[in-house]
Amino acid sequence: MRKGGSISARDKAWCAIGRKNLLANGHAILHVDGKDFRVQARHVTERAELLASRDAVKAKYDVEVPISQPGQPPTPPEQATFELVPAMQTS
Repeated sequence: MRKGGSISARDKAWCAIGRKNLLANGHAILHVDGKDFRVQARHVTERAELLASRDAVKAKYDVEVPISQPGQPPTPPEQATFELVPAMQTS
């Protein structure tokens, strides 16, 4: 997502494709500053982590992300929250 919360249709399409591939495969290669990092997805389900990620999105993009109340089912953004963690190296 870009600063200000705007995202183009092309970006949305690539985000959807990337998310589907990541969730289907469980891993991906993240390209940052000319370097490649093997990562895997970890589904975030802890309420404290979801609140922290919501606060981070608000601080960086000034976008309000809906959050469920305690005891209520998770909102769609909460269900779609995951963290990229370093992939386990296999040799």
